[in-house]
Amino acid sequence: MIFCALSYSLSAQKTFVWQGHYDFQPGYRIGYKYYMYNLDIRTGATQLLFTIDSSRLRETYTTGRSSLVSSFTHSADFEKIYFLEEEGVLYCYHVDQDSMEYIQDITPLNTDNPYHTINRIDHIELIHPDTLYCGGPSTGLYCISSKTFTYTHQSVPFPQMLSPIERKRWGGFFLTKHKDRYLGQDGNSLLVEIDRYNPNNHNAFWPVGQLLSRYSIGYGALLSEQHRCDSTSLYIIGRFIDQFVPANNPGITIDKIYPDEQRVIRDYRIYPTPSFIDTTQPFTLIFDAKHYNNPTWEDCQIRVDLDVDDSTTGGRDFLVKDLCRHTNIPISDIDIEVSNEEPLDSILIQVDNPLFSHALQIPVGNYNLALGLNFWNKIYNNGITTNKEFTEAIRNAVFINDGPRDSREIVISITPYYNGVAGKIARAFIKITDPLPDSGEDRLISGCVSDSLLYLKSLNPPIDVTDMYIWRNTIIDLFSFKEPFNDTFLFVTRNGMCFDTAKYTFIVYENPGTANIADTILCNGQVLSINIDTIADMITWNDGLAIKQKTITTDGNYHYSVRDINGCTSMDSFSISYLPPPISQTIDTTLCVNNTLTIDNIEYDKAGTYLINHKYIIGCDSVIKSITLGYFPSVPLVVQGDLGICLTENTALTIDQKYTDIKLNDVSTKNEFEISEAGEYKLTAFNAFGCKEEIKFTVLEYPQPIVDAIDMNDTVYIQDLKLASDYSPDVSSYKWSPSKDLSCSDCPYPSLLSPADGLYNIEVTNSYGCASSDQLSITFKKAIISLPNVVANRPAYPDNGLFYAKSNTSMTYSMVIYDRWGSIVYAQQDLISNDPTRAWKPEGKYTQGVYVYMITYTDKSVLKRMTGTITLL
Repeated sequence: MIFCALSYSLSAQKTFVWQGHYDFQPGYRIGYKYYMYNLDIRTGATQLLFTIDSSRLRETYTTGRSSLVSSFTHSADFEKIYFLEEEGVLYCYHVDQDSMEYIQDITPLNTDNPYHTINRIDHIELIHPDTLYCGGPSTGLYCISSKTFTYTHQSVPFPQMLSPIERKRWGGFFLTKHKDRYLGQDGNSLLVEIDRYNPNNHNAFWPVGQLLSRYSIGYGALLSEQHRCDSTSLYIIGRFIDQFVPANNPGITIDKIYPDEQRVIRDYRIYPTPSFIDTTQPFTLIFDAKHYNNPTWEDCQIRVDLDVDDSTTGGRDFLVKDLCRHTNIPISDIDIEVSNEEPLDSILIQVDNPLFSHALQIPVGNYNLALGLNFWNKIYNNGITTNKEFTEAIRNAVFINDGPRDSREIVISITPYYNGVAGKIARAFIKITDPLPDSGEDRLISGCVSDSLLYLKSLNPPIDVTDMYIWRNTIIDLFSFKEPFNDTFLFVTRNGMCFDTAKYTFIVYENPGTANIADTILCNGQVLSINIDTIADMITWNDGLAIKQKTITTDGNYHYSVRDINGCTSMDSFSISYLPPPISQTIDTTLCVNNTLTIDNIEYDKAGTYLINHKYIIGCDSVIKSITLGYFPSVPLVVQGDLGICLTENTALTIDQKYTDIKLNDVSTKNEFEISEAGEYKLTAFNAFGCKEEIKFTVLEYPQPIVDAIDMNDTVYIQDLKLASDYSPDVSSYKWSPSKDLSCSDCPYPSLLSPADGLYNIEVTNSYGCASSDQLSITFKKAIISLPNVVANRPAYPDNGLFYAKSNTSMTYSMVIYDRWGSIVYAQQDLISNDPTRAWKPEGKYTQGVYVYMITYTDKSVLKRMTGTITLL
């Protein structure tokens, strides 16, 4: 149903917005309510025109997946509005009658439903009062008078429709007239200049990917606004979204586009959705917008404006009534304007209904002139003529009447041409009248600046009806002279229509020059000599003396006068004053070393005597200061002690006790102090003169020696068995403990003197005195001794004739062998186990029988003895 219907008059700037709601149903986008309203894009004010329920714009035989009416256009009087449904159904809404007329379904015959979104026709534009352009990937023209639709192109089947040339044909989307060209979008670009018949001629302003990243384009409601003749702007309304304006925001956004510069300015003209729109629905979009320009871009072109106030009223561009001269009459005002974005082809200037005495005169310039009869001229573009030069030609053109005065109105027509097309005709209207007034003869008046004031009205000029004085284009009643003057006044008389002038030239002589002696301040006792011989005129001082050289020694005010040959006089006055004698000051001071003395912004850093002479601005002495600067002797701080430290140890340092207020790293300390960490230190103290001394020193961290004693567990004892340990190369001394049973206590690798289990400590130092220690443990295997029980006197194999101890370790033992009567047949000490070289070898020297042996040895420091018998064969 319709809520409101208006007959709308297009007499000013209008922006019409088509907004509505839609919802998703399975496979379809379905609109259910639309609003048409007027929007003031400068203030955001809105006016609802009418509301249409979607049921009035939906046909049952829709062929695709959408029933949204996304585009509209209107007749010039806004009485008829043409709607185009996204898939090609064309309607006409009659505003006054509130009637919806179904016109035709222009859906392309080869539409393929799965890809219908890029086959459809969904944009409509009135490109002629009788022609509708219907665009998309398929395009066509609808003739309103004959009610016929003709395809200009039908999209090809998928996937050929994605070819570059077919994508360019998508320029039918969002077609908008901007100046004298159509703008829109195609499948390759975001903004292009459209050739509606040949997509190869598209001119892309914004290829895809070059738009600012924070913007994206939805439905394209492009607007071209001709706000005035010198202001044509391109906008997108309600179509750009960014992080500040969410996609589903129901408000209205307006963004200004600069196509040639590829810029978008979001000036945040964001207006809330009008109150008459239901914003509770999930999908609320501005589908389309149209702007009616007044003036239109075409109205602003091929136009010449001659008017004095830049506004053409009543068909009169330039109106001059009752002129009082015949020749050199301008046909335009100084603010003439030629309006066309490109240079004109030519301008025709002619007098309407001319007389033989009428003529036009156009100055020579950067253009060609085609001279016809006296009463017309044509200015041609010579190929490089600019509109500014056309303007100057008209501005300097004049009308001439060589015949008798003609009281009737003279009309001069000016017609501009561009591309062979005539523009709007501008006209100048001129009228000449008679008789003329008379202002009398010119006059010359002279005098001095110092004379009494001169009044214009005291000159008693002739008066004819009305009069006025003009000086430098300003009307004045009286004038006084207070400075040298040589200029001309115009005395103007008027008869109510025309005027005449007389020149009144005033010469006012300049007063004679003076020496312009300045007020002077002199030093105490100074003498001032004044010489003004350069003044040629007569001089007279205030004391009556007529001299040009004068000596001054006292304070006072003086003046003299000058008189020239014209009798003009001038006076110069000045004052003389003396300064007092200078003041003397003495300064004596002693500083600590590295301190400075600053006096009068001067810094002194060396001992000595200085003299400061302060002067007045004019150079006289004002204060004389004598400065004596000395320095206390420096007593350097000396830190005594070891400036190195071993790990976990301290170093004791001292300084001379004559210092006070001693601080180490800004912390109070005494003359003797200890440091436990390596690093940078600052020591400050005050010497006997009270001067602060400072020293920075570094305490090094000495390297720590490394010792690694290696445990020796389950060891087999051998002769000269050494304890195992590793050392860093800087170790300089060694100390083993306990030292018992060791071959040495101060060597790196001592030998064990006996196979005793135990723990040994090793302590090492380096050349810096830093110490490290470690400990090792040593254990020995339990001795297992084996002996033969039979020995051969004469063995077949040598080893069977030997008797000695074999063991699992190398050990020392003693062995004694007895015969059966107890006599010793063999006795040896310090035998080494597993050594056959000192074994008992019978070798047939002894009788067969049984012998007794006794072996004594030490096992882990325990003395042990074993006995047994052996049979000698």
